[in-house]
Amino acid sequence: FSSFKDVVHVMPCQNLESNTLFNMIKRVVLGLEEIGFKVIGAVTDNNSINRKAMSYFANPPVVSPEYIHPSDPSRSLFFVFDAVHIFKCIRNNWLNLKNADRAMVYPSFAFDDIVSQHVADSQVRVAPFSSLLKLHDIECQKVVKFSYTLTMKALNPSRLDRQKVSLVAKIFNPYVSQALLSLGPIHKIPFFHDCSIFIQIITR
Repeated sequence: FSSFKDVVHVMPCQNLESNTLFNMIKRVVLGLEEIGFKVIGAVTDNNSINRKAMSYFANPPVVSPEYIHPSDPSRSLFFVFDAVHIFKCIRNNWLNLKNADRAMVYPSFAFDDIVSQHVADSQVRVAPFSSLLKLHDIECQKVVKFSYTLTMKALNPSRLDRQKVSLVAKIFNPYVSQALLSLGPIHKIPFFHDCSIFIQIITR
């Protein structure tokens, strides 16, 4: 919760086993606590080794959002999946799709305030990335835009730019979602409604 950041340990991860990672995490947590820091949690991506390593904080091992703190049984050690990493992964997987129009297929969730009645019975939805490209083409020369956050850099990021969460947020936001609903029927953007719902779900 401060601007202070520091590297406390670096280790090679090729062929890393979960029990080795667990022992290292525990040593780091205990070491930081000994010198006065209060460790409240660990944040990782959803890699299976990370999950398994954290599961060893319970006996028997189990993946949980909360564990007994190794330095103080009266406190909790929280385990959090990196939401920003997941956010970028969703966009990257969408970009990497090889099917026609890079269409993301997702299940129909029952959000009454999002899903209109005429599409509520559908089992699956289709969100083509090409719909965002068409939306950008429609608005790119206009001074006033619905989807003013949508840029070519956000839609076609370089390998380095794929690490920037700010570019992901230019796609997943209420302005793009509303732009699809407003301009989709007028300009016949394919699957504009499903694409808008997908963006709303991820934004939430």
